[in-house]
Order: sequence, then C-alpha cells, then structure tokens
Amino acid sequence: MAEPVSSSVLTALAIIASGAAMTALRVLPNRGVALGVVCGSLVYLMRTHEPSRLRKCIYFAISLIGGYHITSWALNLYPNASTWAVGFMSSASVVTLAVLVLDWAERNIQPTLDQVRTWALDKLPGRKNHEDD
Repeated sequence: MAEPVSSSVLTALAIIASGAAMTALRVLPNRGVALGVVCGSLVYLMRTHEPSRLRKCIYFAISLIGGYHITSWALNLYPNASTWAVGFMSSASVVTLAVLVLDWAERNIQPTLDQVRTWALDKLPGRKNHEDD
C-alpha cells in the first residue's frame, strides 16, 4: 500500500496538471493536441516507478513540454493523423526515451571517462605505468 503522503502528493500534482491543462485549453489552438499531451504525461506520471518525487515532477514537465513540441513536428509529417493520439504517444514516449538514454549514459559514460583519464595520466612524462607494477 502506498504511503498517504506520497499518494496525496501525486493527487495534488494531478489536480495541478489538470488545472494547467484546462487553462491551456483556452489558449492553445488545438485542444486535441493539448489533451493528448496531458493524458500522455499523466499516464507516465502514474505508471513510473521512480522513487524521487522531484524527478517525477521534472519528468512530468519534460513530458508536457517535449511532448507538445514533438507533436507539432509529428503532425507536420502526418497531417491526417489524430491530433489526440499523436499528442498522447509523443508525450508518453519522450520521457521514456529520455530515461533510457540517461540510464545508458550513467552506466557507460563514467567508466569510459575513467578509462580515458587513466590512460591519459599513464602517458604523462615521469609517471610510472601501472603495467610495470
């Protein structure tokens, strides 16, 4: 069972996002895109297993903003597609792909940089190579 504080925080975030979406619907020319992006972001927010609430909020914002911009691009490529479906898929996928790239970077970039640093330090004049030990 979820702890009451985290459940109430997620509920408050959903209410705030819904209010922001309803406000945006008055301003944005395409309501289908806005609804699709908000629904995709909310689905990601509710299904993520991220333990940090701060990261959830950041990923939610990335999903909203990135999803909206990717939707605009996708609708230029596929003008006959459903605006809601394109918005939903764009919003839900932008954070999923971003998280995959970030996870890959955390696993692979640091060890590679450590290897490069070790190699570069071993090439310095006057430094004893580790192979000679």
